[in-house]
Amino acid sequence: MPKAGEYPVDALSPKLRAATLAIMDKVQVPAAIAAQSILSAAALGVQAFVDVRLPTGEVIPSSIFAITVAASGDRKSSSDKLALHAIREREARMHDDWQIAQTAYLADKAAYGAAHKKATSTAGNRNRRDIREDLERLGPEPIAPPLPMLVSDEGTLQGLQKLFADAMPSLGLFSDEGGQWLGGFAMAEEQRGQTGAALSKLWDGSPIKRVRGTDGVTILRGRRLSLHLMIQHRIAKRLLSDPDLKDQGLLSRILVCQPETMKGQRMWRDPDVNSDLDLEKFDAKLYGLLSGEMPMDPQTRALTPKIIDLSPDAKEMFRQWHDAVEVELRPGGMFDDITGFAAKLPEHSVRIAAVMAYFEDRQTVQISATALSAGIKLAKFYAMEALRLIGIGTADEDSENAAALIAWIRDKGHRIVGKKWLSNNVIPKSIRPAPPLSRAIEILIEHGHLVPIKGGAHMRLGEKEQFFKDAYTVIEDAAE
Repeated sequence: MPKAGEYPVDALSPKLRAATLAIMDKVQVPAAIAAQSILSAAALGVQAFVDVRLPTGEVIPSSIFAITVAASGDRKSSSDKLALHAIREREARMHDDWQIAQTAYLADKAAYGAAHKKATSTAGNRNRRDIREDLERLGPEPIAPPLPMLVSDEGTLQGLQKLFADAMPSLGLFSDEGGQWLGGFAMAEEQRGQTGAALSKLWDGSPIKRVRGTDGVTILRGRRLSLHLMIQHRIAKRLLSDPDLKDQGLLSRILVCQPETMKGQRMWRDPDVNSDLDLEKFDAKLYGLLSGEMPMDPQTRALTPKIIDLSPDAKEMFRQWHDAVEVELRPGGMFDDITGFAAKLPEHSVRIAAVMAYFEDRQTVQISATALSAGIKLAKFYAMEALRLIGIGTADEDSENAAALIAWIRDKGHRIVGKKWLSNNVIPKSIRPAPPLSRAIEILIEHGHLVPIKGGAHMRLGEKEQFFKDAYTVIEDAAE
């Protein structure tokens, strides 16, 4: 695999760039790890307040989905901890306020219940009209205060949907151990397509619709989700090569990167004193956004973000960028292998630009050409990462399986092997199922390690011989 390109830190807006450099300095992580953490945190702060109108007239959220691929020991947790500090602080304050509000709500709910019982009583020859008038005077049932949560790092799709009903309408799905979420029930084979489709709709800003026999029909409008999962390489291979997620469109909505490790280069040094100051400024800005009153309907909690447009110069830049990307989607073009992701590059650029512009200045009413140019530069980096990473997982895993298979066969000293026998005996057991075993055998045939025996062959197993229809001659390793 080609090495990762340098993350364009200079394209980040001033506050995001300073915070990214501060994390790089304090934790000694690659720029991409720090930037992904900072950009995702900023998106959580912005997404409740701003939508963007594209030159087509379509209005899109400013939410961002990101995945960072890094190994254990690459200090991704330390990076995320610093980037999300203000979010955790805000959640702690929200919890204190929630306890007070919850006490008042429970008292109000009890009083409402007593009043409702009295209003619906038929004692004293009260008729339907009397009851209706009393209920109208009583008003609607008290609404529980939203749960004091801004981010979740685990749970099922159904759990996330319920959280949107009970908590704030703007949430983040953030985890420095994203493999736990991806490996859980939500992304199990039978749930993966449904989860991918639901996450894609949230990225698009579509309503959450649930139909359940027990709960009935639930429709939640005006919800926003930003996502940042940090995962290890093996999980990334499976995720980024998953045909269902690729066809369904979730992978097209994710900004993915896999920076080179810095292990072995992180010698002790004292961080720059200005790094703490830069992170404090970032925290203060993010905390201020999260503390602001979200524009939403008080009954349904549906967000009503303000809509900002591209400036005239930015619109022209967007059109040129759109056409440049479109040309490369052709067969044989630069983006031929990632057409789904690349087709959304112009939109990714606008989302990134919107997050940076609004984070810097809450009075922003337009996205300037300067901001969009920075968004495009960052989007180009993610396009190059997508070319490196999306779709390669299957090929890499198949190659690893093929190498493990031939090594095991030769270690056992076999000169002839049968496919059915391998499916029952080969170690590791993960190669035994028909799909990975067939692909591994095809690779070994292609590279001259196995030769098919026409008509099958007998294979001696201890004192007995057994016939295998699909049999192969094992070629000696030339290196030996």
